[in-house]
Amino acid sequence: MMSIVWVVLAIAVIAFSVWQLLKAKYDEEPEADEVHTVRTTDGWRIKLYRRVNKDASGDAVLLCHGIMGNPTNFLYPKGKAMVDTLVEQGYDCWMMDLRG
Repeated sequence: MMSIVWVVLAIAVIAFSVWQLLKAKYDEEPEADEVHTVRTTDGWRIKLYRRVNKDASGDAVLLCHGIMGNPTNFLYPKGKAMVDTLVEQGYDCWMMDLRG
């Protein structure tokens, strides 16, 4: 029974270490024309990143990532990403970074 506990603990430590390494390598601040931080009533901070075509005044679009995502999901591949296409077409793009 004790060996199972050690195996589970070792797997947890390895998974956490891999997660930290990947986060350090790939965690980056999204490219944005503006960055806004909003504080919720329970104290959490949510960031909003804005990309806008200064030459056009299109409708606003709010892009919200799913579970295990972040705003960079909308920024790749560079030059052909969803945000790049929408900004080219004149939309005012807001990307939201959810809790967690």
